[in-house]
Amino acid sequence: MKTDVTDFAEYLESFFTDYLAAEKGVSKHTVRSYRDTFVLLIDYMVDVQGIFLDKLSMSDLSRDVILSFLNWLQDSRNNSVSTRNQRYAAIRSFFEFLERKDPTRLATWQSVRSVKCKRSPKASVKHLTVDAIKCLLEEISPRKGMADAILLCFHYFMKVVPVFRN
Repeated sequence: MKTDVTDFAEYLESFFTDYLAAEKGVSKHTVRSYRDTFVLLIDYMVDVQGIFLDKLSMSDLSRDVILSFLNWLQDSRNNSVSTRNQRYAAIRSFFEFLERKDPTRLATWQSVRSVKCKRSPKASVKHLTVDAIKCLLEEISPRKGMADAILLCFHYFMKVVPVFRN
């Protein structure tokens, strides 16, 4: 008895075997990362969306569903913004592949690809402690690094010591 294969299953297999491996020649690490993304997407579709794998079709994957999945990665799985963006890169590549494979749904594929990556919060710059500055200055050669030592001292005092500001 033959089971019906969904369009999602066909496209995903073709994406991994024909496109990533044969056409683009990506590394095994990229393939593994992309595979992990789709394992998570399938888990999300089954567990959260309630769509079983044997029924999962491309019509189930809209821009809103992909956004929901990306938010689920951050909120429920505690993934960082950079991990979320990495997962989205795999999905974006898949939908780029679909644009050429099945242009009859081009607007849907482009809609998914229009999702923007999230920006990571910028880490604030921390200043070195006095002991760290001393250690750094001790490593500078007195004969060849005097100019470097003077610049480091000047920079440190301008940033840290309030008397030297303004």
